Amino acid sequence: MKIKLRAHHLLCLQGYQGYGYSDEFVKNMNYIVKILKNKNNLVGLCNSADDICKFCPNLNEKGFCKDFRTNENIVLMDETILSKIQNSDKEFQTDELFKEINNIFNSKYSLKSICGDCGWIDKCLFYQKFL
Repeated sequence: MKIKLRAHHLLCLQGYQGYGYSDEFVKNMNYIVKILKNKNNLVGLCNSADDICKFCPNLNEKGFCKDFRTNENIVLMDETILSKIQNSDKEFQTDELFKEINNIFNSKYSLKSICGDCGWIDKCLFYQKFL
């Protein structure tokens, strides 16, 4: 199975523990997490709405966050991560991709520029492990 992911969701997924914007969002996120546990699935990266975003109540009908400034910040996070991943335009196997992302983002400092203003930072296990 192929999953389309925003680049910053590579970090969110690792710290996810069942919280979300709505019940529908959480149900979908749990489904995505389950799929990604199979290391043979393919992941395509992007800087726009993905398979997680499609159930976000903050997504408008054009595929952007309802708040323009929030959308700009999220795209910037995605672009920053994409710029650090070799061949970010290819499809990755799940285990290969998470191994690479964990080599890149392996300290509080490396995450701060991406996650620093995130509203979920206090609940994110991935970020918290570096405190």
